[in-house]
Amino acid sequence: GVAEIIRLAVPRNSIDVASRAKSRFDQFLAAREPPVRFVDATFSLFLEFLRSLHEQDLQPSTIANYAWGVDVNRVSSGLLPFKELEPGLWASFMRGLAKLRPSHSKYIGLIPFSPRDLLKVLLDRLATRSDDFNVRRDLTLFLLRCECVMRAGEAMTVRRSTIRSAKTPAHAPCVVFNYTTKSSSASLVATDSNYCACI
Repeated sequence: GVAEIIRLAVPRNSIDVASRAKSRFDQFLAAREPPVRFVDATFSLFLEFLRSLHEQDLQPSTIANYAWGVDVNRVSSGLLPFKELEPGLWASFMRGLAKLRPSHSKYIGLIPFSPRDLLKVLLDRLATRSDDFNVRRDLTLFLLRCECVMRAGEAMTVRRSTIRSAKTPAHAPCVVFNYTTKSSSASLVATDSNYCACI
């Protein structure tokens, strides 16, 4: 039937996400007084469910995945996705969640991720492991990626012949270099340029 066609068109990992989302939503609905069946759930109950996920400190991107999973199951059941029932309200709700808990906030354990603090740790480690070439190389590449906000793999494309000392506009010492970026590749340009002030 249609449900099977939809199921076959969705990757296995996506099916797992949809299954977990429905299971969690079903638990939420069963705890209502009186309990509510999945097919009878209203849009307001759906938003209440997403708000409960937010109160459990889930990131907006994770909550959006749960919402997507619930809607996949609604379509499989012959129902309209919640997202299409109230598109304006849905978009406003998700924007509100993103403002309350920005998804770009990163954490290492319970400590907020601070690039500047990480750079200091890397520089200290370089100073204490100066005899190990492999460690120095790997830490330098990671340090370069953090300082210059590079994508994964871009630090490895730095052209050694372009590395030179220079001064920033504020006259601080820095190192400039050319390397391959996603933007330069898309524009069919050989390389892009950048600088690092901490090496």
